[in-house]
Amino acid sequence: MPYLAFRFRAVVVATVALSMFAFLGCNQSQQNASAKSDKYSAIAREAFNRRAAELFLPLFWREDANANGVLEPNELAILTGYPKDDRNIWIDVSGAFTDAFASAYQQALEPDVEPTDPAELKRHRLVLEELAQGRPTLVAIDLTSATAAEKNLVAHLVKAAAFVERIYSRQKGVFGLDAGIPASDPASRMLFYRNQSPFCEAPKTEGDPACSALAVKPPRTFGLYPADIQSNPKFCEALAKLPNSVELMNHFGVVEKAEKEGAYRNIPYNIAYPGDMDKVATELEAAASELGSDEAALKNYLLADATAFRSNDWEPANAAWVAMGAKNSKWYVRIAPDEVYYEPCAWKAG
Repeated sequence: MPYLAFRFRAVVVATVALSMFAFLGCNQSQQNASAKSDKYSAIAREAFNRRAAELFLPLFWREDANANGVLEPNELAILTGYPKDDRNIWIDVSGAFTDAFASAYQQALEPDVEPTDPAELKRHRLVLEELAQGRPTLVAIDLTSATAAEKNLVAHLVKAAAFVERIYSRQKGVFGLDAGIPASDPASRMLFYRNQSPFCEAPKTEGDPACSALAVKPPRTFGLYPADIQSNPKFCEALAKLPNSVELMNHFGVVEKAEKEGAYRNIPYNIAYPGDMDKVATELEAAASELGSDEAALKNYLLADATAFRSNDWEPANAAWVAMGAKNSKWYVRIAPDEVYYEPCAWKAG
């Protein structure tokens, strides 16, 4: 039962924020593999999913389909976007669990080795408490009967989503910070992945200064504005009073310092993030190439959107998106800068 599974986040292809996504198919060999997996009954489904998250594993027990309390291969989704998200690592061609899965399952049963340093011990426990306050949601689409072109369409959109994630992390000012989290600290790596930053966001832990995915908590500095002005809690108001404030408040640009002292300018997204913006456009064009005349509305949107990612002119793409609906497309797709609530000035589309 091959799956393509990943977690859509707020800025990606669909508006399913902080959830995981799976595309499902099935083969008979996996149906016959359950007899080999009876030993996977030592941990309940919810506990397994919690531990998989703490260990930053791309594993999600979708459901106990036959209610026997045993995790079986046809009940497991493999999530993309994580390390080792190739399904063949965990389930072999015959549909049985691999030795790698057996090792991961055993790891899930064992308690964490806690840090000996008191400060690190406190941080580790806060990270686990942060993760415990989240419950992932799996949204599954069955692509068993999908055409090859449709599967290619999805694959290109998944690739585009990965580049969008990179752009968003640059906007939030956290791009590359996860490189400071060691592989031996999977819970912190999961926190960074889930929150798209090292910062704790759950109600019980967001106010604790010791709660962070990084041992040394960085300042919360957004990449959309010069770092040195963000220490002023009223920097947004200061920018709004400048003569070119309308330009600076543009939804689709990054504020940078200008040559003149105390002056600032707006850098369009396609100039600020040229590599990733172009890569998104390339994947959207490739996705559009998979569509025929029966999906003309979606094809028009994808091509208009590709142009927008290169030009930073979003209105033609928005018009093409509005023209789509349930009567002319069986797909729901939106991939574009949209909401502004995530950043301190609430000006810049994420």
